[in-house]
Amino acid sequence: MQATNNFPRIQNLVLRVRHSQIILGFILLMFLADGANSILESIGAPFYRISIFVRIIALVYFLYLSLIYIPSGKNVWFLLFFFYGVLLIGTLAMQRFVPGFSYFEGFSMVNKLLFYFVCLVVFHHYFNGGREENESLFRIFELIVLIELVTVMAGYAFDIDIFSSYGQRRFGYKGFIPAQNEVSGFFIIAFFYFLAKVITYNRDLFKLILVLLGAVMTGTKALLILPLITFLLVLYWLLRRRVRKTYLVLGVVFFVLVGITLFEMDYVLERISPTIEYYTYWVVSESYSPLNLVASGRDSYISRFFSDYLPYFNVLNYLFGGLDLSNFSTETDVIDVFARLGLVGGAVFYLFYLKTLIGSTRSHSLARVLFVITWMGVSATAGHLVFSAINGVYLAILVIAFSSMEKNQLNLHHGKTLVT
Repeated sequence: MQATNNFPRIQNLVLRVRHSQIILGFILLMFLADGANSILESIGAPFYRISIFVRIIALVYFLYLSLIYIPSGKNVWFLLFFFYGVLLIGTLAMQRFVPGFSYFEGFSMVNKLLFYFVCLVVFHHYFNGGREENESLFRIFELIVLIELVTVMAGYAFDIDIFSSYGQRRFGYKGFIPAQNEVSGFFIIAFFYFLAKVITYNRDLFKLILVLLGAVMTGTKALLILPLITFLLVLYWLLRRRVRKTYLVLGVVFFVLVGITLFEMDYVLERISPTIEYYTYWVVSESYSPLNLVASGRDSYISRFFSDYLPYFNVLNYLFGGLDLSNFSTETDVIDVFARLGLVGGAVFYLFYLKTLIGSTRSHSLARVLFVITWMGVSATAGHLVFSAINGVYLAILVIAFSSMEKNQLNLHHGKTLVT
């Protein structure tokens, strides 16, 4: 009788393991599909959007899990129907003013916004039950970071065009990630993941340094904030006399790299000369302004939105948006979220988004606080972060990692055994 009662429990455990393995397979497959996208686009293939089909299958599977097996999955379905309703109202209110409206792209944009929430609910259910389950999720993420670092560094070392972000126009390498903005989001997530491990567990310093090097090699302006954060953190620790060996090594490595860069300045200038020429041309052009340079032209997009699109908004558009972002985008997330979802949809989105990023633990880690500030700051100025289905997966992993580390710190403080 005892064995009979235990049978459903064993069956559920086996089912849980199988689903977790499939989920891990999807995470790796989505990354490899993004790599295939990047390579096919670089060589001029007539069709390269392979990853969108892989991600659609993953989304359907994750939604199935959230409906059948996950008690909190109803929250995801509530968000799904709510934002589809906002999409429908906004689209019907806007489409008569904007010709050539793409229904598929509008549907796709909302799915990109929701993909993070879907992943977070599914990952939290299947990878938040113990050390082994957590570690399997984090190991697959670290493997993906390693592959991306190898492709970026190989692109830099051997000047491989298929891994280049800008061709010969500017310095920068994107590796397996299809676009520069997606690369920025990926490296911000990877940086704060390893920074949290350095601060919490005093390990993986070497991996953090590699991520910093890879971030610099991408050549994106947004990622220049990561060396700055590193410098300020080391300075903060020194001033507070919290000179752990790990922090001291990080500071020494930072200054050694600066010294090597200065010593090899001729080689560095040779590699970044296309970037220097690019920005020199921009500065001497008649349309130049410091704001335009920093914003990479997004200020002109914002100006155009307010002059050419916002005047067509009626009451429903202000409340529920409706702008086709595949037709025009300001490339700044806050404005694009308003343009797509309106005040109502945007407020609901950011309410849930910030709530999950900030978390619910009583004690938030320094890495998490810095991440939220950095992520939202880059999102507001550079864009394509909240609309990134690519980084939605990795963002969900990072949020789970933060929560796991914070839980461990609380357990340690109360004298309990660590979970991971």
